[in-house]
Amino acid sequence: MNIKLFVITLIVSSCFISCKKNSRDANQITLFAPKVSGNLVTLNWSKLNNSLLNTYVIVRITDTTDTQSAVTITVNKETNSYIDTLPLASYVQYYVKSALSLYSYPGTVFSNKEMVSRTDLNFTDIIPMDALYDRDSRQLYLYSATGDIAIYDVQSKKVIKQIATGVKLGYCALGTFSGTKELYVSRADGWLFIYDATTLALADQINMGAEVFSVAYNNGKLFITTTDNSARNTILCYDRSSKTQISIQNSIDNVRIKFVPGSNSEVLGITYYGDPYYCQFDNTGHWVLQQFAYLNYTFSFESFEIFPDGNYFINAPNGVILTKNRTYVSSLPSNGSSFMSFDFDSTNQLIYAGSNGKAIQSYTMNTYQLTKTINTIGYPYRIFYDNGTILSVSTNTPDPAYSPYKVFTSIEQF
Repeated sequence: MNIKLFVITLIVSSCFISCKKNSRDANQITLFAPKVSGNLVTLNWSKLNNSLLNTYVIVRITDTTDTQSAVTITVNKETNSYIDTLPLASYVQYYVKSALSLYSYPGTVFSNKEMVSRTDLNFTDIIPMDALYDRDSRQLYLYSATGDIAIYDVQSKKVIKQIATGVKLGYCALGTFSGTKELYVSRADGWLFIYDATTLALADQINMGAEVFSVAYNNGKLFITTTDNSARNTILCYDRSSKTQISIQNSIDNVRIKFVPGSNSEVLGITYYGDPYYCQFDNTGHWVLQQFAYLNYTFSFESFEIFPDGNYFINAPNGVILTKNRTYVSSLPSNGSSFMSFDFDSTNQLIYAGSNGKAIQSYTMNTYQLTKTINTIGYPYRIFYDNGTILSVSTNTPDPAYSPYKVFTSIEQF
């Protein structure tokens, strides 16, 4: 009798446990291991057996410390798979949750979480303010507004040197002095630091006495723009060898400058408030003249490039092309996008333009006709053309220096 009772009890208990387990499984979602193919990822999950199910919601996270950065994708309740385009991030986390009818039991059901690592992309932890490229060494120089500087080697596809200056930086430049490649670094603390461009060892420094906004270098001379707390803006020329001032001239506005190719004495720039700027020195570095132009176009000091012949320059965000004398020539057809960066192919007479449409477009240099579009994974924040190769310093946001979310920076190559 006791044996019979024990057997019956065991059978009933087993049925209860089995029913309870099946009931629990029916109210679970299992997300299986994602399958990655290039820039696409396939997600598959077990179906939720619940008549109150309305939809599934896929949650994609690129920053596990900030839930506000999560992206949600709603899919039909009849499906249990989805193909997603991977964003520009070193890792992507996914999970699936249910959207049930109001007041339903057991409420929202969450799946397990699965992680995808982007091993197909080359990342750096620099949040770029700007970038420079040395075609001789095939090395990118990335620097942030907060003071980080890194050298990315294109051949090995990795960062080979990185330093933290601990100071807010302005716009920097590369140059060669006495046979040594140097990196000239503008600093907000009133100094211009000079680094060995190969090792990032500090080679020299010059105290400017005011915040250094930008620097350009040519033939042993440093051309520097500064601003101080009294809003006194200056453009100066210094001798690199002696570190002595050759000339100084007040400027009506803070300005970012670049040296005009093929010239020994001319700089072009864009002021802080977006006005084209021209300044000329004589061959000894003494100031001759400066000119501003107030034009009815939008210009950005953050991104502009001078044509290889030195006669024109092109500006973000609208691709406006001006002569060296600041006369309007044309604008690139943008197709609704804003331009972020530019470079040139002199041999084939092409302009390359990176846009916030996550694309790099090529245009003829003389007629401005669109010839090709290259889609990018991230926003092509800065681009460089090098003998048939296009390098893109790509970010997951079009304005990385001011993004409230985690910034990912990757070097794309085409």
